[in-house]
Amino acid sequence: MILASVGVNYEILEANPADPAGPVDPAGPYFQGTGRTYTYHFSNEPNDYYDVGAMRLPHIPFMDLVFNLLGSPAIAPNVPLIPYILSTENNLNFFNGIVHTNEGVQVLNAAGNFDPFATGIAGLDDTVDNMIGAALNPFEGALVADFVEGWAVLMEADGYSTRSYMALAPDLEYSHDVIDYLETFGTASNLYDCALSESVMDSLDFDFPADAPVEWFCVQGGMGRITNAMAGTLDPERILRGRRVTAIAPVIPDGEGFATSVNLTVAADGPPLIMNYSHVISSIPLSSLRMVDTKACGLSWKMKTALRALHYDSSVKVAIRFQYRWWEHDVIPLDAPAHPIIPQLGGVSSTDRPTRTVVYPSYGMGGPDATMIVSYTWAQDALRFGAFVENDNPGAPEEAILIDTILKDLADMHGIPDYAILPGLMVDHHAHNWYGNEHTGGWFNILPFPSFPAGAFALYGPGQFANLYPEVTTPPAGLVHFAGEATSAHHAWIVGALNSAFRTVHEIVSRSCVGRP
Repeated sequence: MILASVGVNYEILEANPADPAGPVDPAGPYFQGTGRTYTYHFSNEPNDYYDVGAMRLPHIPFMDLVFNLLGSPAIAPNVPLIPYILSTENNLNFFNGIVHTNEGVQVLNAAGNFDPFATGIAGLDDTVDNMIGAALNPFEGALVADFVEGWAVLMEADGYSTRSYMALAPDLEYSHDVIDYLETFGTASNLYDCALSESVMDSLDFDFPADAPVEWFCVQGGMGRITNAMAGTLDPERILRGRRVTAIAPVIPDGEGFATSVNLTVAADGPPLIMNYSHVISSIPLSSLRMVDTKACGLSWKMKTALRALHYDSSVKVAIRFQYRWWEHDVIPLDAPAHPIIPQLGGVSSTDRPTRTVVYPSYGMGGPDATMIVSYTWAQDALRFGAFVENDNPGAPEEAILIDTILKDLADMHGIPDYAILPGLMVDHHAHNWYGNEHTGGWFNILPFPSFPAGAFALYGPGQFANLYPEVTTPPAGLVHFAGEATSAHHAWIVGALNSAFRTVHEIVSRSCVGRP
C-alpha cells in the first residue's frame, strides 16, 4: 500500500499457494495470506472465533500509525473496532493455591499486605506494579519525554537483562527470590532473561503514562480482518502466490562496482525461476530468513550473527468452544445443583499453574457464541505447553492431556469443585504453537497451506538492540531491505511491522532520489 501511494511498482511474492476459494474478500473473516494477524473461526457464527496472533490495540501515541491505517477510507468500512476490556475488578488471581480478585488484591495491598498469596518471600515491601515500576519507570519517562534521547539512555543499559538490572542496580538490588516473584506475577516464566529494553518497551505499551485511562480496542470479527482489508486494496495480479524465495542475490554488472538490481530464485514446479527487481523488501521473519540462500548479499558478520542469534519468543494459545458463556454467569451449571462463581466480563485472569493466563472475550457478551482463550502462554511457559500441541493434528492424544490440564486449572481458578462440569460443556478446541513446526513454525489449520513465522514475535536478548538491531535496519548493497516487527523497536505489535514498512520504503525512495534536485 505504501509503495503504491508513492508511485512505485511492486510485486508481492507469497510462499503460500493460491487460495482455491478465489481472491481475497476484504470484508471476509479469513486471512488468506500469512503472518501473525491470524484469526481462527470455529464456525460462521459472528463471535465464534479467537485471535491466535495479535488481538488488541492500545490507543497510545506509539500506535498512531495503526489507528491512522484503520481509520483510512479504504480500511475502516471492513475493520470495525470495538472496545477491548484489558482488566476488570472481578478478574481472578490464582497463585500458590489461593484465589483473589483484582479488587481483593488491591484491598490487601492498601492494608499493607504485599504478600497476599502467602509465599513467605522476604523483601516484598510494595505492590508488584510499584516494585517493577521502580526499575522501568525512569527509562519510560525518558522515552515519553523525547524518544530519541530516551532511546540513547536505554541503550546504555541494553546490556542488562531485566533480571540482572533488578539485581544489580544500586537503587534496587532485589533478591533473586523477589525478582522471581515479580516475574511470576508480572509476566511469563524466565522472560526476565530478555533485554531490559524489551521489558521497558513492553511496559510502555501496556502502561503508557497518560492523564486519562488508555482506551483499548479489538476488531469485531477478528484481527485477521485488518490484513484482509489491506490485501483487498491491492491489485490481485501483483500478488504472486506459491512463490517461495530460496535465494537473494544482488546483481553486480561485470562483477565490479555497485549492485544495480536483485535476482530472486523462486521455487516452482520444474526448474527454479529467476526474478529480477530493482529493490527487494524481505518481510520473511529473520528466523526463517536463515533458510534462504543470502551468500551473494555480502552480509556482514554482525548481520549473519543477527540472523542466527536474534531472539524470537515462543507463544501458545488454546481456545475452547463451550456450549454457552458459563464464565459470564454467577452460577455453574445453570441448572441445580449449581455452584456460585464470580462472573467474568472481559479482561484476563492469571495463575502460576500451567495455564498461566485466561483471556475472556470482549466481544459477543451475553450472546450464544461461547469461545474463550482458555490459555495464553509465552516464553518458557509456552515452550512447555507447546510440547502438547499438534498444530497439524488437533485430535492428537497429546492435546487431550493439554485440555485436561487446562480444564482442571479453570475449575480450580473459578471455584468449580466438580471437575466433570467443564468437560461436559466443551464442544471443540483449537491450539496453536508458534514454534510448533520444524519447517514453518506452525500451520494455519483453517486454510490448507502453511505459514512461515518461525516464532511468535521478536524478543531481543541483552545487548542485541544496541549491537545487532542496527544491522537489520541497514540494507545490504543498498537494494535488499529487511522489514517486519523484528526490525523495529516495537516487537510483538502491528505498529512494529508498519514502522518497518515505512522505513524500507523511505530507503528505496531516498536512494532513487539521490542526485535529484
